[in-house]
Amino acid sequence: MNLPLRFPHLSLLLAFTLTALPLPAEPLVLRHRWQLGEPAGATSFDDTLAPGDSARAIQLRGPGATVAGDGRVALPGGSPATAPWLDLPNGMASARPGDATYEGWASIGGSQISARLLDFGSSTMGEV
Repeated sequence: MNLPLRFPHLSLLLAFTLTALPLPAEPLVLRHRWQLGEPAGATSFDDTLAPGDSARAIQLRGPGATVAGDGRVALPGGSPATAPWLDLPNGMASARPGDATYEGWASIGGSQISARLLDFGSSTMGEV
């Protein structure tokens, strides 16, 4: 489709193609949900779609985090060797057979070098 745009001293022609993507082979299904609503001081957060299944729980790793008990977890940052983080179950990205969507809410309270919200991957120590 070509759309001419006309301005008093400028003529521009935009060209673009629309591509319809096929529908997914399987229906979209919510597979995991963590609300982080465990009591203050918790270090493990159940998947609300499979409560009690420790293989699907998020683990709080490292020292210094604060769990408020109302869905908030404060991660104060620090050096990569000591900063706390939330560890999702293994395979959340690598074992997916297709596309995935990850959603979350965060409030940034400061900044530091090499800060990040999401980090997928593994290291010589295993998946971290």
